Amino acid sequence: MRNGNQDRHPLDVYVLGGTISCDEHEVKRSKKKGGPKKVLLPEPGKIHRMIEEAVPDSVMDKMKMRSYSEADPLVDSAECHASDLMKTVQEVRTITRRKSNILIASGTDNVVYLMHALAEGVRPEQLGDNNIIVVVSQTHAPNLADNADAENVWNTNMEPIDNLTNAIHLSSRPEMQGRIGLYCGGELLPPRGLVKVDTANPQPFRCRFRNIADSERPPERDWYINPRKNQDIPRGKEHPYVLADGVEGWGFDPLSDYGNLPAAMEGMILRRKGGSGVSAVIRAAIDKAMRRPGSGRKTDFNAMVVQAPGSGNLRQNEDELACVNEAGEIGLYSDIPVVLISDPLQSLGFGDDDSDLIYGGDFDLMREHLDKAAGGMGKSPVLSGGKLSRAEAKLLVSQAVMRGKRNHKLKGQDLLDYVQKTLIDYESFLRGEEV
Repeated sequence: MRNGNQDRHPLDVYVLGGTISCDEHEVKRSKKKGGPKKVLLPEPGKIHRMIEEAVPDSVMDKMKMRSYSEADPLVDSAECHASDLMKTVQEVRTITRRKSNILIASGTDNVVYLMHALAEGVRPEQLGDNNIIVVVSQTHAPNLADNADAENVWNTNMEPIDNLTNAIHLSSRPEMQGRIGLYCGGELLPPRGLVKVDTANPQPFRCRFRNIADSERPPERDWYINPRKNQDIPRGKEHPYVLADGVEGWGFDPLSDYGNLPAAMEGMILRRKGGSGVSAVIRAAIDKAMRRPGSGRKTDFNAMVVQAPGSGNLRQNEDELACVNEAGEIGLYSDIPVVLISDPLQSLGFGDDDSDLIYGGDFDLMREHLDKAAGGMGKSPVLSGGKLSRAEAKLLVSQAVMRGKRNHKLKGQDLLDYVQKTLIDYESFLRGEEV
């Protein structure tokens, strides 16, 4: 029997979907392919039942689940669009007005984007001393029949139940006041600088910052919670959180031809105007193979984030650097910022004064060579994103482009300057400097 409501932390639960909320469903197949097959699909109400019947009383005695709600429909996080991120941020901003802790159950595929969106979209004034923890799982809890006893089917050694249990426990801890974290695999990570790197490991995420909390001795975990830093807290503004679609990513590696970057941008700009980059004959053949007309569809293309794998791996000869600058010039004249970032997932601490960050290389050298190839200091139109993770960079640029174009009517160099200032202000915030 769980305790009454006195001295229990209020908790609002919001379920988006993902593997943690999935159950096994039978789907019919044709007679040629045999009988029905089992597939995993998000199951309405499953998280609620797991909390009520599987999370230990010792944890729930500290919490009072004040509300439980689910997205309609529940979806896999792979289906996430910019519009979904904006909608989720707005929903969470609404929930924060209830002045309670918030637990969000989500999928893993795009949760790194959700985390950053929450950090940049939720207002700190509304979150106050409460917290937001997003919980995910790489596996699902087995199906539990309506009349079955949960104790005979579910236990806290199961990954989704262990994750739910410890996410709720951490939500009750006073050290979590005003913070946002991602719980998975015995670690609570900051919402910023996240990358998903391993889909098989119970902990598939890495971060360029230190963890918020670490544990030992599962499933009865002992927790060490680090002091609060700015990467853990929200900085949303009074205005709505808005994003621009069509912020694309591009990666350089040993197999890259740098000339393909400006060529691809030209093609995407042509498509943005409703054109096609191939001949009419090839276009007709493609349409026939696709069994539908593909030409003429307009697309969004608003920014390009280019990732180079650490310092020095951006080739230093001027011909290839000129290709990168050409992409920047195309973007300058088409109101499409090109932002260069390094790969943050390098060895921890090497070459970096701040051992909390994962080394991403000396970015100043890249800038120097790009400027030289463009004709002098400050001449390169390519913007610097430094050690931002891919999700960080894309979402910051997306937000800046949308506000720059829609709210401030900026174009050309003014738009690029606005986006660069956004990136600079972000890093200043992380360092604790006044912006």
